[in-house]
Amino acid sequence: MTADHAPRSTDDALGDVLYRLRFAALAGLVFILVAVHAAHGHWIGDFWEHSAVVRELATHPLHPRHPLLVVDAPHPLANPYALLVALFCRLTGASAMIGLAVAGIVNLVMLLVALRVFVRRFAPPPSQTDAVSFYLLLFMLLFWGIDPWDYSGFLHINVIVHALPYPSAFAFWLSLLLLALNEKRIAGGAPRLLLPIVPLSAVVLLVHPPTFLFVAAGLVAMAADAPRRLAEALVALLVLAAAAGVALMWPYFSLWALATGASEPNTRNMPMYSWPLLRTFPALLGVPPLIVNGRRSGRWSVAAWVAILFVIYLVGFATGNYVFGRVIFFMVFLLQLELARFVVRRESTSIGGGAWPAWILWTGAAVALCVTLSARPLVRTARDVRWGERTGAEYAFCCACCICRRSALSSDLPTWLPIKPPIATPAPVATSLPVPPPICEPARPPSPAPTSVPPSSFSPLPVFEQAASDNANTAGTSVLTILIICAFRR
Repeated sequence: MTADHAPRSTDDALGDVLYRLRFAALAGLVFILVAVHAAHGHWIGDFWEHSAVVRELATHPLHPRHPLLVVDAPHPLANPYALLVALFCRLTGASAMIGLAVAGIVNLVMLLVALRVFVRRFAPPPSQTDAVSFYLLLFMLLFWGIDPWDYSGFLHINVIVHALPYPSAFAFWLSLLLLALNEKRIAGGAPRLLLPIVPLSAVVLLVHPPTFLFVAAGLVAMAADAPRRLAEALVALLVLAAAAGVALMWPYFSLWALATGASEPNTRNMPMYSWPLLRTFPALLGVPPLIVNGRRSGRWSVAAWVAILFVIYLVGFATGNYVFGRVIFFMVFLLQLELARFVVRRESTSIGGGAWPAWILWTGAAVALCVTLSARPLVRTARDVRWGERTGAEYAFCCACCICRRSALSSDLPTWLPIKPPIATPAPVATSLPVPPPICEPARPPSPAPTSVPPSSFSPLPVFEQAASDNANTAGTSVLTILIICAFRR
């Protein structure tokens, strides 16, 4: 058995099987973790906003209204991914929460498939695809610095169980597949493959614009290794322009208005520029292999890819468009790919120690290092999966950040949320009949007695009451402090 197929020290059939099954074993562990979390139902963050969008699209797929406000306005999360999940819920009768949980598992399966396809096209030879895929998945999950960002679009161990149902996970595996398809088009000279690349790029743009920056940078960077570089760069620009044109025709929201209007997420994405080296320093080990591999093989597309993403990252900081900082995940991902290729090359040329094959030593060292770096996130994820509070035993959309605008039309929605929607009160009528109160403004039920409330029966009312109590305590403390100061001055 040659080193091109397996490490030189792996000369027995059992060792060869174990060598090739590393990626499948790690993928199986991740699948079990995600499946247990989905069954437990500990959802946090933006999951509920995505759930509201899916619910609205499932109820009114042709003419959806705003899922959170009492206005007939579009919502930027009403993208193709949300529509697919909504159609699944509509056909099966599942709730939006169940639909997103199932979509998260599907996203994981497709991510694992797309990861392997991507590695096969961008990390030759194909005989090392399984090994490189194993190390890339391991590094993507665990090979991070201190306190990596807990944002959608990132897939490290601290956030993957929560972020897989999000559109960003869907957009990422779709981008890996279309980029591998574009590389196949360039290598094989098959221009017909542009037909699926354009609509897939448009879908990525609609679903998660930061991931589209990853796609755009990749399409342009691949021209560096094309036989006709200038022509391929022009083709890449035309593909991106065509994808943007297709995306502008999306009927559920205006992409142009979203791109040119006031961007509220900028302030939310400022942490993308907070201590980036401290959070990503392990990935910097992939920079030397990236340069060495480019000089040795003469293929600079991945290096150009990282450089373009780095320029986008700097532009985001210079212009204040901090949403561009999201591309830092893709830079880390590409550096982790080069580091995975380097480790596979080293284990295929190393000599094992005693009875241990070299690939076992390298695997053990890599796993130990990754677990050490991500010890706290691993504990936190295990705690969330095992002991996290179940946030939705039965789906009745109720969240402190949304209001029930269809309580009169849907009996399973709460009708006591203390938020007054902007619905005009009907004018008084000259009749003896009483004027009915506006919908969504029913009488507020009496506050329950101060007893222990189980986590599954969350209500926004105690949250508001607690906030009011905190404000009152703060005001009382301030007044008391002023009186004490005045007394001492006297």
